[in-house]
Amino acid sequence: MYRSYSSFNHLSSKLSYSVFGRGEKILLVFHGYGHTHKNMKAIEETLSEEYKIYSFDLFFHGFSEWNFDDSPLTKEHWFSLMNAFLSGNNIDKFSVMGFSLGGKVALSTVEIMPEKIEKLFLIAPDGLEYNFWYDLATSKMLKRIFKMTIIKPLIFETAIKILNKLRLMDKSTLRFSSTQMNSKEKRRRVYFSWTVYKGLTPDIEKVTECLNKNNNQVTVYLGKFDRIIKPETVLAFTSKLKNCKVHQLNSGHNNLLDEVSNVLYKELSRI
Repeated sequence: MYRSYSSFNHLSSKLSYSVFGRGEKILLVFHGYGHTHKNMKAIEETLSEEYKIYSFDLFFHGFSEWNFDDSPLTKEHWFSLMNAFLSGNNIDKFSVMGFSLGGKVALSTVEIMPEKIEKLFLIAPDGLEYNFWYDLATSKMLKRIFKMTIIKPLIFETAIKILNKLRLMDKSTLRFSSTQMNSKEKRRRVYFSWTVYKGLTPDIEKVTECLNKNNNQVTVYLGKFDRIIKPETVLAFTSKLKNCKVHQLNSGHNNLLDEVSNVLYKELSRI
């Protein structure tokens, strides 16, 4: 099956994406932090008979471009981008899928255009709860220091040592943070992803209300051993949904996509 590649320019920003599948229904897909649309290919292949899939590169990942320095991506800006994209591709109704950071984007998309949503697929989604460290690092008080870590990693390394010594963060989170900050390019991506996507934090109460009001089918995949997006956080959200199916997989965060792909393949094989 042929996969095409394109980009969409609007409001001085560029969204790069691939198009795959021959289904009649539309699915928008948003990958996780540190990934590109390529990491979602295995999952997309299992859904390609049912959906025509638009799989995006998030800003600061792949070939998408955000040209507003570290200014937050607001929901108003994202609505304008998505609305123009949908209009340009003659899309009225669609389903949406998001993994990790992409889950945050998917949830915000539901919030800003609930009348267009058919189904929602979430894979260990970010954005479900308040994150103290995230909020602190991107606050006005510490934002400048956070930015300095791009070229002065000693600041971050010292902070990690202190947090580890005081046991203020669990080891898996500290390990993840360290691997995502071990080069200038990675530190730049962390900084800009955190500060820019802070503006796209979903209002979970509003999202829940919209999903229940429209009786949208929600399918959620979580890893039982995930220490980045913890299962209890996801389950607290899903317990409030009227039409939701939850898959708890024997997985951590990093290998969750492979497990989801296997589940989808097995489900389709039964049909």
